[in-house]
Amino acid sequence: GRRALGRRRPTGGMSVSATMDMFKNAVTDEDWPVAVEMLQLELGLETAYDLLPFLIGAVGQVLRTEEEREQSASKGHGAFSRLKRQADGGGEADGSEEQASQLGQAVADDGTRSVKRWHRTMRLMLRNDIDGIVTMQMEMLRGYQSKEFTEAAQFLNSDMLTMSHEEKMRRLKLVKLDLVLKGVLPRYGFTADSKGVWDATQAIEKFRGEKDVNRLNTAMHKHILQLLPNLSSSAGGS
Repeated sequence: GRRALGRRRPTGGMSVSATMDMFKNAVTDEDWPVAVEMLQLELGLETAYDLLPFLIGAVGQVLRTEEEREQSASKGHGAFSRLKRQADGGGEADGSEEQASQLGQAVADDGTRSVKRWHRTMRLMLRNDIDGIVTMQMEMLRGYQSKEFTEAAQFLNSDMLTMSHEEKMRRLKLVKLDLVLKGVLPRYGFTADSKGVWDATQAIEKFRGEKDVNRLNTAMHKHILQLLPNLSSSAGGS
């Protein structure tokens, strides 16, 4: 069964109000060690690890609440579409065919919602987690160092001799997405498309001042430039 919270109170005469004030200030300042300690004390937990069920449940509830809000906002559109089909004489499908279609759609919708919820969870975790960002960057760098990407970059480099700079950048983005980023981004909650690339870039930019993040960004940029010397040359090889 579930273990009840609140088995012990904070020591030292600290009131609930004082504990929560410290917790709120720590969250505002993004002082996570203090925030975790205050939350652990307020909930009466023995160790910080005991917070995990609470945190996982809280994140899940936040995502479900947001999902319900989005579904509620879209219900009006769904009702309008059904009424329009009926008015146009489209009616409804018969019996078992309609039920099978609805069941199949429900299963597909559930799967889609689960994937989206997972992506949101991962993005939420990464937003304040430099370790996750660095791990993602390391995967990206390994992808760019792979034999498959190296060979594709060499072919692209040859083609770049006659390309405009805009075309070079467009082709490079496609190769990076197809051969590296599509395999990396979904594991960190980002979609395997241009929007996911943009979202991941923004997540990395938040930690731009961190030494490891800067080092890996520089390593990726330098490696790609080494593979594509024609990226910086003008069309015609000049």
